[in-house]
Order: sequence, then C-alpha cells, then structure tokens
Amino acid sequence: MKRALLVVLTVMIAVSFVSAQTIETSRQKTLFIFPIQYGSNAQGLTQEQHTFIKQEFYKTFVSTFERFEFIEVRADKTVDQFLGRANDFVMENAQELLQRRMEPDGRIGEARVTISDLTTAVEESYAFVPSFKKVQQKTDDDGDVYFEIEAEIEIYQTATGERVAVVSGTTSGIGGALGAMGSLLHGGDQTVEQKFESSVRGVFNEMKTRMRQLDIFALRAAVIETHRNYFTFDLGTNFGVRLDRRYRVVAYNAEGEISRMIAFGKVRSFETDRSNVQILLGGDIAEGDQVIEYAAFGLNINPMFGTLPVKTEGFDNYSYYDLDLPEDDDAMQPWIGFVLEYNVAAITNVSEFYTVLEGGYVMFENTVMYNAMVGFEKKFYFANIALFGAAKVGILRMDVDLDEGSNFDDDAKDVVDMYGLSIDVGGEMLLTPNVGLQLRASYYMFPEQSFDDWGVFYDDPTVEAIGLSIRAGLLITL
Repeated sequence: MKRALLVVLTVMIAVSFVSAQTIETSRQKTLFIFPIQYGSNAQGLTQEQHTFIKQEFYKTFVSTFERFEFIEVRADKTVDQFLGRANDFVMENAQELLQRRMEPDGRIGEARVTISDLTTAVEESYAFVPSFKKVQQKTDDDGDVYFEIEAEIEIYQTATGERVAVVSGTTSGIGGALGAMGSLLHGGDQTVEQKFESSVRGVFNEMKTRMRQLDIFALRAAVIETHRNYFTFDLGTNFGVRLDRRYRVVAYNAEGEISRMIAFGKVRSFETDRSNVQILLGGDIAEGDQVIEYAAFGLNINPMFGTLPVKTEGFDNYSYYDLDLPEDDDAMQPWIGFVLEYNVAAITNVSEFYTVLEGGYVMFENTVMYNAMVGFEKKFYFANIALFGAAKVGILRMDVDLDEGSNFDDDAKDVVDMYGLSIDVGGEMLLTPNVGLQLRASYYMFPEQSFDDWGVFYDDPTVEAIGLSIRAGLLITL
C-alpha cells in the first residue's frame, strides 16, 4: 500500500513539475538596435532610398514588433565594443527596463521587481546588427526594371556576447515573392521607386517572419478559455498579435520537450491582452495548455492540374501548308500550372483575404499556349474545410509556328494575346498546418481573337477560351 501511494505521489509530483516548468507566457524582451550597414554591393543608393529603408526598417522591426522594447545603439559603437559593455548596462538599468516593460504606456511604474526578474531581464536582452549585402538595379530582356536585394540581421545575446542567430531575406527567394504579391494591392504599373519599395518590404517581411520562427522569439501563451470551435490565450495587441496569425497548442513529455500538437488554429479576433483562435485541426484543449506561435510567410503555393476550354476555328483551311498547325477544335484541353495565394489580412483587416497569382501551360497540340492572371480571393473556414471565391484578370497567349518557308505574308500574325477574366469558386481541406488539398472551379472569359493576315481566300483563324475549368492540386503553406 505504501509502495503504491509512493508511486502515485511520485507521478503527481513529476507531472506537476513538468507542467510548472514548461508552460510559459512571453515577456517583452529588450533589443539593442544598431544602425543599418551597407556592403560594397549596396552602394550608390539615393538619399531618398536610404531614407525609405531606414523608415521601413523601423516600421517593420520597431513600431509594429511589440514583443520587443528597442534601444538604439550609437553609430560610433562597434559590435564588440557594445557587447563588452552591454551586460553591465543591462544590469545597471535592469529594474528601470523591467518596470518600463510592465507599463503599457511606457511610464516607470511601481511594480515589485525581484532578483529573479532582474536576472531574466539580463538574459532576455539581445542586439540586432542589420546590414544590406546587395542592392542593385537590373533590367530584364523586355526592358523592365527590377531590384536584386540581399539583407540580413545578426542577433547577439548581450549576456553572453554569443551570436545566436542570423536571419536573412532576398528578392531571389521568398522575399521577392512577398514583395510582388503585396504590390498587387496597389494595382497598375509601378514606377521604378515603387518597385524598389515593394522589393524592400518583401525582404523585410521575409526577415521578420524568420525571426518570429526562431524558438527564442516565438510568442508563448497559456489557454485561458476553451470553446467548441475556438480557444482564447492570454496575449493580444500588447505583444503584436495579428489577424490570421497561426498558433499551436502543444503537449510536453516528461523531459519537458514538445511531444505532440494538440490543436492548430488561426487568430480571428483579439483585444489588448487576449486573442481568440479558430480551431482548424485537432481539439481536446484544456485551460492552462501551452500555446506557441507557429509563424509562416502567409504564402500558399498550389501546384494544380486540370483543364481549360479552348475553341479554335479556321486552322484546317491552311492544312495544305507543310506546317504543324493546331486543328479546329472545341474541347477541354489539359492545363498544368500553379496558383499563389498571399494572405493580406494584416493589411486589409479582413480575415482570410488573399491576393492571388495564377500561371499555367495549356497542353494544346502544335502550339505554345499559357496564361497569367492576378486577382483577389476570400476564404471561409469551417474547421479544416474552407470554401472560397475569387476574381482574376489576365492574359491567355497562343503561339503557333509559321516557318519562313511557308509562303505566309510577313505581316501574318503567329501570336495572339487574349485578355479576359475568370470567376473562381472552390474548396480546400487542411491535412496538416502546412499541407492540404484544393479543388477549384473557374469560369474563364477570354473572347475571340484572330490570327490576322494569313491569306486572302479564307478567313483568318480564330481562338477563344470561354467556359468552365476544373482543377485539383495540393496546397502548400510556406
């Protein structure tokens, strides 16, 4: 009996110890921020561009990054000089820094500060060293201007002087995609400076997300309310919680390590110190469970396969030419491509609102045929199932091969661009937080266009794409 009681008590103590040791709620961290440095491949910027970078950096990493309290480092300080004195500075000012964190309006309060609090203040102080490795203006084969940008932030823990992480962003990767997708909100052709600004924003957004993905900076909270379709945790705008941000509820093992995901969801509403999260996967949540931020770039890549309705007329009249021309047809043609979705809820304040970009290749015999479209999309989630609608505009291009020996007039058109739109409806099912399945029905309206100046005996060939298209594919969240 005594042995059984001892076992029960031991288990209870172990469970209580794990729970007490592992359930965390984020505290605001102190961050020392260095001036932005520019490498040899980032020279030649205009004063306006320098000003924009500085303003956008502070907007991205200071005024809208509420999990940190920032202190600027003088420009005449090197990293080594600063780190040599940073620990002493934090120790000397820890009580003031800590009390400043405890007051939402920044005033020095009368909060009781313990030795443990002071130690934590020292341990939770970091230094940012931002730099631009490359900023270059380029021109593509069509004469369009674009920018190649590479930037990074080195992160040091001031207590030890150790470099704990480096986050980077580049226009050749996700930063370029984020900048391009975000610019769709503004519409129309961009000026050179607008392209520069979109590129910088995309790179900064990539770096900020990579920072939120770091274990040392990911927000942690506790579940304070549970409901059938959502739960509430104890952080809000005071720590920069945003609409549609992703969070996991996790369980720990006896070693204090994450053993499994209990639930996954997205923020649908928030207040100063609390946020409501719609449950998309899992469930069985209890008050006091650990909540951890599960940051993503808000970018979905959807590789898809389906059909596109294409009608061609008049090509058969030219079959006597020794050419590989498409045949007259009115049928669904195979289509393979992708849809990019970028969540802009944080900008529009509309949950599950996306800019979308579609591109694909139509496998129509003896032609090169592809489409490119942009638009907007709205989703409605019901647990792990979502319904959505979208509207897109764009171009469908058909290219046929008229070789030089075919006796066609020099003015004969071999490329046709059809401008039109599509209306989409569909649904998707999440399998994991980052992978799902998507089914999309699109009604395309690309009106008839002709291949002009082919001959005098027959009408010029025509092509149009009007009708319903069905596509299916994966949904991959980055």
